[in-house]
Amino acid sequence: MGIERRAPKDAVGCVLTYSIKLSGKVFKKGTVLSPDLVSELIDYRLETVSVLAPSTTDCHEDLAAERITERLKLHDLIARKGIGGRINLVAGSAGLFCFDVDKIHELNRVSESITIATLPDKTPVEAGQLVATLKIIPFFVAKADLSRALSVAEGVSLHLRSWSTSLRVVLIQTTLPTLPEKVYEKGLKIQADRLANYGLSLTQSYKVDHELSKLSQMIVDLSGSNDLILVLGASAICDRGDILPEAINHSGGIIEHFGMPVDPGNLLLLGCLKQTKIIGLPGCARSPALNGVDLILDRLFAGLPIGPTDIQAMGVGGLLKDSPGRGISRVEQSVEKTKRFAAIVLGGGLSTRMKTNKLLARWKGDQQVIDPVLNLLIGTEFDEKVFVGSRDYAEICQRLPADVTSVQNPNPEFGLSSSLKLALEKLGDIDAAVIFLGDMPLVNKGTVVALMEAFDPTEGSAMVYPVYEGKRGNPVLIGRRFFDELADLTGDEGARVLIDRYPHMIKEVPVNDRGTLIDIDDPLGLERALAFY
Repeated sequence: MGIERRAPKDAVGCVLTYSIKLSGKVFKKGTVLSPDLVSELIDYRLETVSVLAPSTTDCHEDLAAERITERLKLHDLIARKGIGGRINLVAGSAGLFCFDVDKIHELNRVSESITIATLPDKTPVEAGQLVATLKIIPFFVAKADLSRALSVAEGVSLHLRSWSTSLRVVLIQTTLPTLPEKVYEKGLKIQADRLANYGLSLTQSYKVDHELSKLSQMIVDLSGSNDLILVLGASAICDRGDILPEAINHSGGIIEHFGMPVDPGNLLLLGCLKQTKIIGLPGCARSPALNGVDLILDRLFAGLPIGPTDIQAMGVGGLLKDSPGRGISRVEQSVEKTKRFAAIVLGGGLSTRMKTNKLLARWKGDQQVIDPVLNLLIGTEFDEKVFVGSRDYAEICQRLPADVTSVQNPNPEFGLSSSLKLALEKLGDIDAAVIFLGDMPLVNKGTVVALMEAFDPTEGSAMVYPVYEGKRGNPVLIGRRFFDELADLTGDEGARVLIDRYPHMIKEVPVNDRGTLIDIDDPLGLERALAFY
């Protein structure tokens, strides 16, 4: 069988290999030429057409695709006929798409003419979502190849396992005095949102001291009436001797497995007390980003068994944090990917140790200390730029780029926090702000770009700061979710307070930029900075 040029009258039953447009009518590629269509082509006085003529040993692509699909064992999947030898399979409900990978490989090895493409095994899907497509590559497939494909297709099962929405799930959060209430509120919300992906709601949530006996007793009290207990510890599980594993053992339960080859999610613990499953959540569970917890819940809520062997097999494909296709959780798939950044330059201090305004101190050439900081804003993708000043306000404003909004701090004696609050009030619809200190002229622009690139609240990187040789530096990038807390700070409290408060939401960016550690507070500091420059 090969492509031929034939007179239309000799092309009945053949397939067009190229589309033909005649007086506004299109005869599409792949069309089987019936006697009526041939008559039309003759009327257009075409001398020849490009066609494929099937032999008695060939089967048309559409029929071949239909016959193979009929042999597949489909569970809660709907077959929809496409065009050009294609059958699409879509989910009949929300759930977990499952199949035997080796069987799909076997079917694809029958012939290069016959293909089936699927989502990865054990992929969570929504109702109506495309999960697989069967495609016959040429217009015709050899009947011998089709026969072999039909035999293999008999052993291919494709399942959509619906979520078990009647399960009772409770959350326990252990508490420590060092954690603010907002951490627990966030933990509760994220877990509730996570369950909502499966059509489930938290039956109840509890807080208990991060202490062995109290946690153990709560596990005992909740185990009989619930199917799953989620435990989010105030401190991440270190090993099998930690508070949560010991509490499970103390309650009479067993530790089925600790740790998993999935990142983020390494420190997950799986246990049970009689018929109640217990999951010790890793710290990354406080983020909505996809992590090992989701992989475990997928299987549990789909009614699949989960044990040590299943968890250990998750390593291949278990690197989740840098995977573009899986980096956004199902909770936050609607989040706009294009981020909007603001730059805040703080220059509202009193310069008491410098005696004169340090921002206007002589720098390189005709520059002043504030100028290199302002230069960081030029050519960088900031959607909004704000400068907060106090001393010599009018003079500094003359040095600002035209697109920088300025605001004067009338009460600089109230400290850094008062300048931060004024800046935040000027911001519009911004995803994050990079907070610059006006007395740090040695920061590299590449460092600023690196901070912005690292910002990803869906991955738990809601605050980002540079690290030079193991030391935290400036500037610091803060996500919008923390703006209210920033505005509530007092005195000389700054972003460092939030960094210490939310260690699980921090991203450290190693940089080769000593300038992130060098600020100018006094004449000696200025001298040293100039020498370094």
